[in-house]
Amino acid sequence: MDALWAHTREPDEGEKVESGKYKIMYCTYCGYSTPVATNFRRHLREKHTLECESTPLTQREDISQSFERLYRKAAMIGREKEIEQACFDKVVNQDVVNEALVSLIVVRNLAYRAVEWPEFHHLCMALNSRSLSLLPSSHSTMAGLISQSYESSKTIVRKRLEHAMSRIHISLDIWTSPNRLLLLGICCQFVGSDRAKIEQALLGLRPVSNHSGKEQWLVLRRVLVEYGILRSVGTIMGDNSSTNDTLCRAMSVDLECDEGIQWNPVANRLRCLGHILNLVVNAFLFGGIIEESKLEEDGDKEEDEDETEISKRQQQFRLLGPLGKLHNIVIHTRGSSSRTDRFKQLAKRMIPLDNRTRWNSWYYMLDVALQQEVAIDAYTKEHLPTLTKDYLLPEDWALLRELRELLHPFEQATLENQGKYARIDQVLLTMDSLFKHLDIAVVCPYFSCGFCLLLPSSSILYIYNFLLGGYGLKEQCNLGRYLPITV
Repeated sequence: MDALWAHTREPDEGEKVESGKYKIMYCTYCGYSTPVATNFRRHLREKHTLECESTPLTQREDISQSFERLYRKAAMIGREKEIEQACFDKVVNQDVVNEALVSLIVVRNLAYRAVEWPEFHHLCMALNSRSLSLLPSSHSTMAGLISQSYESSKTIVRKRLEHAMSRIHISLDIWTSPNRLLLLGICCQFVGSDRAKIEQALLGLRPVSNHSGKEQWLVLRRVLVEYGILRSVGTIMGDNSSTNDTLCRAMSVDLECDEGIQWNPVANRLRCLGHILNLVVNAFLFGGIIEESKLEEDGDKEEDEDETEISKRQQQFRLLGPLGKLHNIVIHTRGSSSRTDRFKQLAKRMIPLDNRTRWNSWYYMLDVALQQEVAIDAYTKEHLPTLTKDYLLPEDWALLRELRELLHPFEQATLENQGKYARIDQVLLTMDSLFKHLDIAVVCPYFSCGFCLLLPSSSILYIYNFLLGGYGLKEQCNLGRYLPITV
């Protein structure tokens, strides 16, 4: 039965859970449902070419009762070890063990040699002394099991794509791995056959030699052919890089020449709103004052720099005003273990460090810092000889609070328009809300104390151009006339 339930889904709202005393099985790949296991097994075999062996009746008995009965019998005839081995062989499924082990290795990013660790063997033996017979004895065997699991999972994804009720819409981006490999992540969204629900899948994480659009299309094309969806592609979602425009143009030419498919590279090219918002906030916060390469990528860099380099970096960040001074203080708290321990004593936690790879990290740093204003002030006074130029005055804290109020809607907009729940109909609503927020900032100007990040009308127009230019909507600026927005 476990093999059958692996191909079922949970009932949707309004659907029956049981029929009489039997639970209804709903097929994952289509709208079929039945409470009869035999019918469901036949459906999987004939409709989806999937074989699921029937489960012997004895395995449906309650496990605890089965064990109790067998051990009573074993005690009478003195054959406990033989019965124990028989119970173990009957209850444990080798395929289930392999799949669970693959999931552990892959999801937790463990080394293949984990199956050779003595400590891992000790744990398994503590659970059952006979379990080692089911475990792979070599890391090379583990690599083979992972490959088999991948191919099996890919087959399931391919079948779901074959039964999709809509076109397959692709989102992609290049990611640089810790070992400096360029990897093209390719995801898809589509309306599945399962009662018109939107489904998602990761199609591949493939290496690419460079960022060029043509190179990305060559990799993407191989993936589309592999899943049999080359002729079913709908839109392509990517960030605002011009290489994605090149990718779409190359895709359009290729599809027309080789497949005879008319695919519009402009109409079918969607731009990531989250990336646009990220560009907007970066342009507003830094505006050429700080180069992107100077922003922290994954933490403190001071350990690898001499005093002169540290001083230059601190001075450059001070050009941002109070926000840059706060950045320098946060870096200082991470400069040594003693500083970190002292700040934790004062604040009971650390301030998140801003970086250039995680969106809204500057907002999160600012938000937590304002909650820990007293602790930061006390820490700065304790290290005043080295933090004199970064000491935050009362008016600096007032400006930081105003900056947080200005950035808060952008943080909310980013969260609302990311992940699998983002929808294209939210884009105009989000943009109009941000326009209204910026209009309020013009009427009641932020940073009235003369902060260097003053927001004049020219900056408002700059941000407008970012938002509108990202979607080619510069001629449709006053969207508020058509959408009811409450700010």
